[in-house]
Amino acid sequence: MNFIQYLSEKSIDLNMDFSEYVLEVPEEEEPEVAKNLSRRETKRIKAKEEKPKVSVNEKENKRILIEGVLQKTADLLYASEKITSCAKLSNLLVLNHGKASSAIGNGIAIPHVRSLQSKDLVMSFGICRDGIDFDAPDQEKVYIFIGMTAPNYNDALYLKIYKSIAGALLQTDVKEQWMAAEEKGEIIRIFNKYLI
Repeated sequence: MNFIQYLSEKSIDLNMDFSEYVLEVPEEEEPEVAKNLSRRETKRIKAKEEKPKVSVNEKENKRILIEGVLQKTADLLYASEKITSCAKLSNLLVLNHGKASSAIGNGIAIPHVRSLQSKDLVMSFGICRDGIDFDAPDQEKVYIFIGMTAPNYNDALYLKIYKSIAGALLQTDVKEQWMAAEEKGEIIRIFNKYLI
């Protein structure tokens, strides 16, 4: 199978940058503690301080970052000129990710959706060199994002490619080769060599 019909160089980004989606999280001020506390109150306060806190701002920042990744994935898929609405596709990717993370572990995510916005099976590929927290099952950062969309009626090919990607990642050093790629054409050659 020649992946060039599904993945074009226009739909590849070897240096995804999500800095525009990162909010500054203000540091919380330490509350003043009264000097004349009982031992019980002191223990309660210390126990509360030892629990890791995830502020609303951090959660919001993560949500914005994930939505930014999915928007960029939709933008790359749209570059194929086989997508009717980038905004609708982006919303569908966000909804799909909300149901279950598209991260598969080992630093890879496959944001995917079947949609009427897609005229044909289309793929995108992106590398984020810094990696991001994308709710991966292994709790590791995700560096590689392989976007995929197809019309609702194109199940067989869609599932075949999805399974092929997962299988190739388990059996070969594909991830390392993708991370080392310096040109977009190399990404397509690696897909052609190892998948299906």
